[in-house]
Amino acid sequence: MIKSGLKKYPIGDMTGAFADGAVLFPLLAALALQTGMNGAVLLATAGAAYIAAGLVFRVPMSVQPLKSVVVAALAMGASAAEVGWSGFAVGIACLALSFCGANRLSALVPRRLVHGLQLALGIMLMAKGVQGGISGPDIMTVVFICMAGATIALSLWTDRPIMGWIATAGLLAGIYGAVTGHDAPARTVANPVIHINVILALTLPQLALTLVNSVIGTHDVAQRYFGDAASRVTPARLLRSIGIGNILVAPLGGLPFCHGAGGVTAHVKGGARSWRMNLVIGGTLLSLALASQLLSVPVIPAYPKLLMSALLVATGWFHLGLAAASWKNAGFRLALVIMGVTALLTQDMLMVLAAGIVCEALRRLVVQRRERMAE
Repeated sequence: MIKSGLKKYPIGDMTGAFADGAVLFPLLAALALQTGMNGAVLLATAGAAYIAAGLVFRVPMSVQPLKSVVVAALAMGASAAEVGWSGFAVGIACLALSFCGANRLSALVPRRLVHGLQLALGIMLMAKGVQGGISGPDIMTVVFICMAGATIALSLWTDRPIMGWIATAGLLAGIYGAVTGHDAPARTVANPVIHINVILALTLPQLALTLVNSVIGTHDVAQRYFGDAASRVTPARLLRSIGIGNILVAPLGGLPFCHGAGGVTAHVKGGARSWRMNLVIGGTLLSLALASQLLSVPVIPAYPKLLMSALLVATGWFHLGLAAASWKNAGFRLALVIMGVTALLTQDMLMVLAAGIVCEALRRLVVQRRERMAE
C-alpha cells in the first residue's frame, strides 16, 4: 500500500502526472485531426477534469478518453457532433447508474464479454495506427515501424511508464511544431451530421467497459494502492464523476472521458503519490489550452503524426493483453476470436458487442444442455 498526502512526494507527483500520456495525448490529437474537434477545448476540458478528479477523490486519479467511443469514432469516421452526443449519453447513463448499485450491475456483465471488447479495441487501435503510419514503401514507413517496435520493446523491458513519457515528449514536439508552424497536418472540418446508429455504436460498448473497468477496476486499484486514503473512491462516486463530467463537457465540444484502472497504475508507477499530481497535469493542460486559444497555435493538431500512430499501435498491442485471463480458458477463445475478427472486418464496436452477446447466449445454451443431459 502506498501512503498518500498533499505535503509529500513533489518530484514523483511531477513525473507521475504525465505518465498516462500514451493514452491521452495521441487520442486527443486523433480526435482533433479526424473529427474537427477544437484542440484547445479538448485540452481545457481534460485539464479541468483532472483537477476536479483530484479535488473529489484526494488520491492520484486518472482521466482518460472514453476509449471505445473515441476509437470507434475514428474507425467509423464519426462527426464531432456524434462524439459529443455519445459522451453526453454515457454521462446520463453513468449518473443514473450511480444510484442503482454499481457492484451488483457490474456482476451482471460477464468479464469474458468485457475482455472481448478490450481485445476488439486493441485491434482497432492497432489498425488505426498502422493506417496512419504506413504511407508506402518509403523511409517514413520504416521509421514508423521502428518507433512502434521500440516503444513496445522499451515498455516490456521496464515497468516504468515509458510510453507516457514518450507521449509527453511528443506533446512538447507538437508545441514546438505549432509555434514554428512546421509540419502542421491538415485538419478535418467539424461535421454537424448526426446518425443515431453511430451514437449507439459509440455508446453501448462503452457502457459495459465503463462499468467494469473505469468504475469497479478503478475502485479496486485505488484501494490496493492507497487503502484508507482512497475512502472517497467508491463505485457510486466514480460513476457520478464520469456522469456529471461528461454531461458538462459534451455541450462544449470537450473530451468524453472516464477514469481508468490502467491510468491510475501508470500515474503511480510514474511516481505519483498524492492528488497534487492532478493539479500538475490539469494545470498544464489548462495552460496549454489558454495559450493555444489566445495565440491561435494548434498545439494538439500539431502532435507528430508518426509518433501518434506508433503510440496507437503500442497502446493497442498492450490492450490485447487485457483479454489474457479469458484467453487462458479454452472455452472462451472462440468467442474472443469471433469478436476480434468482427472488429477487424467491420471496425464497428456495436457489431463487436452484438457478436459477443450472441456468443455468450450460445455458450449458455450449450452449458444448459450439457447440464440437462448430465441429469
